[in-house]
Amino acid sequence: MRVNLATVVLFTIAAISVVMTCPATAQKSPGVSPGDGLLIFNGGYISGTAEYTGQSVDGGMLTFVYEKLDFAKPISFGVSLGYGTAQADSGAGLGYVKTTANTIPFFIGGKYWLGKGRLQPYFGLALGMYFTWLTEENVSTGESYDSAGITGGGMSIPVGLALSIGKSLFINANYTLNWLWASDFFESDIVHAFNLGVGFKLGK
Repeated sequence: MRVNLATVVLFTIAAISVVMTCPATAQKSPGVSPGDGLLIFNGGYISGTAEYTGQSVDGGMLTFVYEKLDFAKPISFGVSLGYGTAQADSGAGLGYVKTTANTIPFFIGGKYWLGKGRLQPYFGLALGMYFTWLTEENVSTGESYDSAGITGGGMSIPVGLALSIGKSLFINANYTLNWLWASDFFESDIVHAFNLGVGFKLGK
């Protein structure tokens, strides 16, 4: 199952619905500040290298993040939940096989925010679990084989920028290095992600 336009639209509608049900907050600072709840929706591109073939693996990812910044220092802490899919090909002719990996990562972690202006860099760290199922399809014969329930731990390290637009809206862009421990699909268990999304600052 691929990330498609309908999925993106549903996530966008959900984000707008959540924001509309939250109380409005006045006198907010341009950047991220203590007391802010951060609700972020990201869409992105993921890439890696197939474990057995050494070929490139490409796909897409959608991620929902909620973090709370309630400390004296600019540190936010919260949870993220995502859905991603990636494909790799191997073989040729009658042995041509297309493998699709679908994954649902759940991570707990946070970010350290730099500066107080409208454009704020950040870096972070998160730990969690991911649930993956694989589908191998022989393109010539149409036969397929599913391998479900592959589960492991992982770590992600995001580095990015947030650009505030108005008092409660910001644009988020980041690169995230994902290390999926004991992955059966990605070489060295490494997945690179490039994300772009929209975030909302929710008041106290």
